[in-house]
Amino acid sequence: SGGDFHKGHRVMIDRQGNIGYLCHACTHERDDGFDWRKPVDGSTKATEWGPRIPFEKLPHMLNPPSGFIQNCNNNPYTTTPNRPIKPRDFPRHLASQSTILQPNQRAFRATELLDSLETIGFADMERISMDVKCLTVDKYLDAILASYARLPDRLVDNEDAKQAIAILKTWDKMATVDNRALPILATVVEVAGTKTPPGKPNPRQVANVFEKALALMKRRWGSVSVFWGDVHVIQRGDQILPAAGAGNEQSTAPFTTLYMTGTSKMVDNRWPADRGSSWMMLVKYHQGTIEAKTIVPWGNSPDPDSPHYADQAPLFAKRQYKKALLTRDEIVADAKSTITLEH
Repeated sequence: SGGDFHKGHRVMIDRQGNIGYLCHACTHERDDGFDWRKPVDGSTKATEWGPRIPFEKLPHMLNPPSGFIQNCNNNPYTTTPNRPIKPRDFPRHLASQSTILQPNQRAFRATELLDSLETIGFADMERISMDVKCLTVDKYLDAILASYARLPDRLVDNEDAKQAIAILKTWDKMATVDNRALPILATVVEVAGTKTPPGKPNPRQVANVFEKALALMKRRWGSVSVFWGDVHVIQRGDQILPAAGAGNEQSTAPFTTLYMTGTSKMVDNRWPADRGSSWMMLVKYHQGTIEAKTIVPWGNSPDPDSPHYADQAPLFAKRQYKKALLTRDEIVADAKSTITLEH
């Protein structure tokens, strides 16, 4: 679930294979002549809320023709192709009116991967949920590469810049632990002090920032060729593990992947992931049976002395799930200790 203007997105399935979506909200009728994303005048009756919007009049759908529903906090009108839910049928204040996903949205990538499959299996869902294609790098790559294309003399006798440009040109835009492009781009953004490059970036300004970023990389790590997993990590206690992926649209880090490992600050010349997915779960219903996998980024226990403080971190770092124990027999067989309560 997630929020679009403080509402929740609910995606559902039952044992018969029906799938459904509901934009769940406790909200009221309001005058759409006002922009409710901003403060409104509370001294006029025109901004008073009306009756509560009933459940059946909220955006919802059952069994869309596409055969799948996804939501990554995108609005109700972009949860599946062909838009079974249409903005014109609902008040404007319920959600943003966009009906088209943008390539830099996680929902775009999820839809792209799901829509490419004839059938969707459990392994497909696992792969898609752990996808690390970096969706928000094009504007940075384009600005840097275009600037040096216009200023080729900047590369003469500048081996660091040549090497860094070659890394960026050959990158597949996957935020894997062995990619060498994201350390460069993350440092560029750090030096620039902004997540968003100018609409029409000045080539010399871009080159200046780029070369300052490369100089910072040399001071920090001794090279402009650095693996992402060496500087982007999952840290739990004394355990430090290479981390793939990047952040999300709301994270401090400006880069976005479906597998979320955002970071807000640098510690000891590394970016430890401290935001993103709080937990992940896959569930499969099949002919009355349930199969499930889960993962918590670190572990179930907040106690540093517990063996479960960081026992899931290696799995999460490798983008893997663990089997969920669903029956009493499974749980008893896996139990490390038991307590019997008597009365």
